[in-house]
Amino acid sequence: MSQPLARLKYFWPLVKAQPSRVWRYSMFWLGGRLNPRYTRPAIIIPCSGGLGDNLMLTAVIHEVRKRNPGALIHVITHWPNVFDRNPDVTFVSRKPVGTFPWMRSFRVGYTLAFPWKKHLIKHMGDAVNLPDSIDLRTYIYPDASDRVYADELISELGARPFLLLRTAGPKTYQRKVWPQSSWTALAREL
Repeated sequence: MSQPLARLKYFWPLVKAQPSRVWRYSMFWLGGRLNPRYTRPAIIIPCSGGLGDNLMLTAVIHEVRKRNPGALIHVITHWPNVFDRNPDVTFVSRKPVGTFPWMRSFRVGYTLAFPWKKHLIKHMGDAVNLPDSIDLRTYIYPDASDRVYADELISELGARPFLLLRTAGPKTYQRKVWPQSSWTALAREL
């Protein structure tokens, strides 16, 4: 299937559900190569990374919203719950299973060739053409039931909470493995 048809197949149900999106999405396609991504009327951000990558993406989306308050920001992710109740996001949809080559040009993420000399949030900001720095913090919005669950979990742990760290990952995540001394220093800071 050609890329334009694949895009149409994906976006048609979204536009059909809310016809007012037609104008913004059409402006996205027309202005796609003329303007920096963060200034467009519709910004589509697929993220194929894991939970941590999506949490970092919340910082980038917050900065995009500050610079472009009227934009339609559409996040396509495997982790849509990360963006629940996030006022910076207009629309979230679950990333479909499979590979979609047409999404690659919009994706905010990294590959094994990631420029590891800069922070992941800075790299994601570069992917949407943000020209300056981004606050290194995440933006999540738990609801009352999330807070109750967290309070219950903490009370079950007893007086002294413990810290559980995963210090090694699959072979493809070698660059995320810290030396034990770095984990020890981080634990002391926390």
